[in-house]
Amino acid sequence: QIGDRLKEELYQYCVNGPQAMKRSQINSGACLTEEAHHFFRFESFIEHLGTNWKIPEERIARQLEKDCKVEFNHSLNVDGKTLKVCRLPQLHMEQIEYQPVKRKESNY
Repeated sequence: QIGDRLKEELYQYCVNGPQAMKRSQINSGACLTEEAHHFFRFESFIEHLGTNWKIPEERIARQLEKDCKVEFNHSLNVDGKTLKVCRLPQLHMEQIEYQPVKRKESNY
């Protein structure tokens, strides 16, 4: 299922990939996370996918919109210029909560 694989790739790219500390770094392929959204260039994500994906880019774009809630052509102000980027609601890390074991009675 392409949508599921793309979700996994988005997570790898946006959460585990290179993080932009300033907006201008989005131009060098990093993903910017601010205001509970990820911002990135589609070309950068395509590069992240690599050449193993034999799917046309426009199909990948449609799947990202449909399955992953990616918004294309979002205007982001970068150093006084408007950059058209992809915007995505922030993906949350899978947090494993530690549940302490409750003991009813003493073990001794």
